[in-house]
Amino acid sequence: MANGRSAFARRLLVATGYIWIWAIPVCLSIRLKWEMLTLGGGYRVVARSLGRIEPALNLTDGTRSFLFSFWERLSFFRGELLWGCIVLPVVAIMVGVLLPRRIRALIIGLASMALVLLLYAEQRTLAVVGRFLSYSLFHDALIFGRQDLQTAGEYLSLGSLIKLGFALAVIIAVSLWALRREFAKRPAKSGRAALLTPVLWIVMAAVAALSWFPWMTPTTYHSSLYTCFVRDFFGDRSAKDGESFRLSPPELLQRYRELVNAPEPRPSPAHWGKARDCDVILFVLETCPARCVPLEAEIPDFPTLARLRQRAWIATHHYTTYPYTNRAVFSLLTSWYPPSLERGVEHRPGRSAIPGLMGSLKGAGYATALYASDKFTQKTDDETYERLGIERRIYSDTIAAENLAGISGPERWKQKERLDVAALEMLRNDMMRWHRENRRFAAVFLPQLGHAPWPDNLGAGYVPDIVARGRAVMARQDRWLMEIVEQLERAGRLEKTLIVVTGDHGVRTRAEDPGLAAGVIDEYSFKVPLLIYAPMARATREDVSWLTSHIDLTPSLLDLLGISRGRDLEQGAPLWDERLATRTTFFFAHHYHGSDGFHERGRFYMRNYIDDAVYASNHLGFGDNDLLREDAPERGAIVRRLAEMTELQEAWVRRLAGSAPERGSTSPGGLASGPQAVVIERMEGQLICDN
Repeated sequence: MANGRSAFARRLLVATGYIWIWAIPVCLSIRLKWEMLTLGGGYRVVARSLGRIEPALNLTDGTRSFLFSFWERLSFFRGELLWGCIVLPVVAIMVGVLLPRRIRALIIGLASMALVLLLYAEQRTLAVVGRFLSYSLFHDALIFGRQDLQTAGEYLSLGSLIKLGFALAVIIAVSLWALRREFAKRPAKSGRAALLTPVLWIVMAAVAALSWFPWMTPTTYHSSLYTCFVRDFFGDRSAKDGESFRLSPPELLQRYRELVNAPEPRPSPAHWGKARDCDVILFVLETCPARCVPLEAEIPDFPTLARLRQRAWIATHHYTTYPYTNRAVFSLLTSWYPPSLERGVEHRPGRSAIPGLMGSLKGAGYATALYASDKFTQKTDDETYERLGIERRIYSDTIAAENLAGISGPERWKQKERLDVAALEMLRNDMMRWHRENRRFAAVFLPQLGHAPWPDNLGAGYVPDIVARGRAVMARQDRWLMEIVEQLERAGRLEKTLIVVTGDHGVRTRAEDPGLAAGVIDEYSFKVPLLIYAPMARATREDVSWLTSHIDLTPSLLDLLGISRGRDLEQGAPLWDERLATRTTFFFAHHYHGSDGFHERGRFYMRNYIDDAVYASNHLGFGDNDLLREDAPERGAIVRRLAEMTELQEAWVRRLAGSAPERGSTSPGGLASGPQAVVIERMEGQLICDN
């Protein structure tokens, strides 16, 4: 009996060695929390939220110790200490005691490596976009990575990959040490060296227990990282099925107008029908912040835009609805805000038509088409574009591989350019056919050359400034626009064509610009150029000075075209409606930046869901001095406003773009549901446009 107890004690002592296999992920989790609190500004957020420092005071490492005691700072790590010093060590010992010794080190080693990979992925996501990994981000990253591995790799850093490799190597080494210890000829003895691990464990477990004393009122930063990972990956901070989910479409529209003070449609809209029977071309620049294409300033490197703006509306304060392409384009084509939560329209069931610009034009007899160059768009958004009423959808990245041979590395942008040019040629070919047939058309062109990170050399030498790089990329696409304009002139249709030039969104990750304030609603990410060339309605240029949004494009174009079909549920208004100046306009970035915001009465507001911080500013950009204290009267109103709009928009999209209507019925916008004749062209070679 005594020998049995002695053998079990020795086995237990050997099992404690497996605790060291967990050391690397435990240290990395504590390190990540420390980075969030120091480099990420967590201490500043908590200190200002609790009113421990004045807004004008800068919080530095030197002043932090006066704001938080040692025990208060320790309490921020309570979750990581609980997992690292109690839960995981207990698991390691149980595995070491209960499982066969041949697989103990393997199981714990693989689990530890998996945890390190998880922490690495979460750390990179937080560093690049400002939030933890969600399922939708993970899903899209996998698809994008398969389609464009080299561009996806630009979001990783060499230094971080080296550190990851070192951490995994240490885990393998410790696992091998534990395995050799198991099969050592001389069993482990209970000497001082052998007792080091259990004694150290007991001490650290005591520290973990102390961190749970009520040293201060818990904040969001007191949550365990692992809890945050699970919450952000599997769950939305979604609106519950509240009152909005029980409203009919007309009631939803009325509720929306009341919530945001949206303008009611006028009986006699300005500029109604002035572009009747005109064609429509939407040129949507990828990753195009307004600072790269300042349409209100001098733009000698954009000769085509400079020419078009002479008879156009220029929205000088125009913003996207979401810093994500498919959601931004969705707003352009529907006059709806996209879902603010994790699941976009592309992930929702249903095949019914979605009302909007293309559906209305299709109903009026227009040919509708979209031209893109990437498989990612085809994979994720083709069904949505079909439901939006786009009959012909072209994806040029199925060009034969030999046409792209020899293009890689720093010259990767050349491949993007060639794919974009191929899509452009297909658009120009279709334009000539429609002109010959005297067929009205509406076409969307989605080039991908501008997808950041931008190249630092487009053949004219190294460009150090990132915004200058972006401007050079956009200027290159101005030449493509010139080709379209010249072709319209030759066909005698330039004066009968509405041309829209805008950006889907701006810069939104630190991989694209290390100076970006990730996790924050910012002009760099949201403010984009917008030009509507309408020579039949504008004899001169007109600048729109009030704040406008992507949801305002569809009403503007349909008013100019004199089309009322399918417009019962627009959330936007024509750009030139001066009542937009008093509307509340939203900026959503929940699933990408972990933040949402809005503009109201000249002020901008934001809530960051990662640290539960609320900000108010006079411009779209938020810093420490804009953070509101938890007891600030307006804080609750801001949180409620965002929650109400999130619930309303979720109910709106779920009801109007979710499931298909009953057989024989029509969609909310009056568009017939059911199968549509769809043409998806796959290009097998380089296309040449005949002039």
